[in-house]
Amino acid sequence: MAGGGLARLAVARLKSAGVPVAPLLRRVGLTPEVIADWLAHGQHCMDDGIDLFPSERGALVAEDTLLRRFRRYCNDLCLSAGLDLHSLRRSYATHLIEDGWDPMFVQHQLGHEHASTTALYTCVSSDFRIRTLRRVLDATIDAALAFSQEESS
Repeated sequence: MAGGGLARLAVARLKSAGVPVAPLLRRVGLTPEVIADWLAHGQHCMDDGIDLFPSERGALVAEDTLLRRFRRYCNDLCLSAGLDLHSLRRSYATHLIEDGWDPMFVQHQLGHEHASTTALYTCVSSDFRIRTLRRVLDATIDAALAFSQEESS
């Protein structure tokens, strides 16, 4: 499976299982290479062959275990107490948008039927808003100046 497909599969499974997404995966060492290795060599040993993140006993890691571990990571890293696993999902969507990914791609990554739902997940930075506004204003001014030059010619 190609990298994009693997990422989409991972996000879809993570979303349905309430498991953290890319930022935490990288932090705990679950890189695309590790996930690809698991899919190639480990996953088929599971009973139903669908779980991406089994526990040592072969089932999905329990949600309360994930929450406890996530809280411990947040405390150890002095991150905000208000962070939860869903914050990672919102962060993932925001980073994709700010990095220039197509909004439709982001919508599909999150499994949303409507773009308006995806818009609720993105909390873009003020720098991003300023850059976007500057780009639109510059284009508008350039078009207006070009139009006025054409009329005066």
